[in-house]
Amino acid sequence: MFYNKAVYIKKGYKQMKPNFDPVIEECIKEARANLYMVRTSRQQEYMPYCDRLFAYAASEQSDYLFAQAYYCMMLYYACVNDYINTVSCAMEGIKYQQNTQEYELVARSYNMLGIFTASTGNGSQAVDYYLSSIDYCNQYHFDHVHAMAASNLADVFHRSLVYNRALYYYEEAEKYFMKNVQSEEKEAGPYYYLAQIAMLKGEEEKAVNYINLAIQMDYEIYEKIIKDPIFFAIKARIQPNLEKTKLEAKMNEKEKKAREHLKNTYILVGRLNNNDIKMMENMRKVSKEKDQRELN
Repeated sequence: MFYNKAVYIKKGYKQMKPNFDPVIEECIKEARANLYMVRTSRQQEYMPYCDRLFAYAASEQSDYLFAQAYYCMMLYYACVNDYINTVSCAMEGIKYQQNTQEYELVARSYNMLGIFTASTGNGSQAVDYYLSSIDYCNQYHFDHVHAMAASNLADVFHRSLVYNRALYYYEEAEKYFMKNVQSEEKEAGPYYYLAQIAMLKGEEEKAVNYINLAIQMDYEIYEKIIKDPIFFAIKARIQPNLEKTKLEAKMNEKEKKAREHLKNTYILVGRLNNNDIKMMENMRKVSKEKDQRELN
C-alpha cells in the first residue's frame, strides 16, 4: 500500500485516500460496481467481494479497506434481513469510516441503524441514529442521504402519533429531495417521496405531477403506486407509462442496474389512513395561522 497523500475534494471537505496496489484497487472497484447484486436473487454471489475486501484490509492493516468492507457487508446483511449482523457491521464500520473521513458512509450507516432499530420497535434509539445521520449530512452536504434519513425519521414520529414532528421532517425530506431531483441524475425514487409528502400537505395537483414523473422514469413503480392508500384520492389521475416496452428495449445494463437499485433501496413512507392525513393537514393549518398572527 502506498501512502502518497492522494487528496481529493468531496462535498466541501478534504478526504485522504491511500493508494493501493492495482490488484487491491480493482477489488475495491468491483465491490462497489457489483453492490446492486445484494438486492437481487444473486445475493450470495456478492459475498466473495466482501471476503476479498476483508482479506486485503487485514493484510494491509488498512482502516480505509475495513471502512469499505464493513459498509458493503452491512448492505448485504440488510438485504437478507439479518438484523444482528447488519447492526454489527454498521457499528464496526462507523469506527473505521470516521477514522478515514468516509463521512458519507458514516451517514448512510447511521441511517441503516435507524431503519433496523425502528423495525424492532425501539423508536427512541432509532430517532438518535437518524439524527446522527442528519448531523453528518448537514455538516458535509449529503443531500440525498439527508432526504432519506429525514423521511425515515418522519415515519418514526408518524407511527408514534407525534404528528407535528412527523410533518416537520416530511417537509425537511421534501426540501432535500427537491435538491436531489434538481441535480443532473434524474431518479424515480425522490419523485415518489415528493408525491407522498405533497399528499400529506393536501397538495394533490403537485402530487399528481410528481407521481406521473416517477412512472415515466420507472414504469415498474406504477403497480406499487396504485396500491398505496395515500394515493387513492388521485388514483384516476395517475397515468401508466404506455411506452414501457420501448423504454425497456432502450435501457442499457447500467440503467437496468440503477432501476433495480432504486426499486429496492427506497424505504417508502409508512401506510397512512385518512385520519392520519387529516390530522397532519390540520397541524399544518394551525401552524400557518399561528405564524400569520405573529406577523400581524
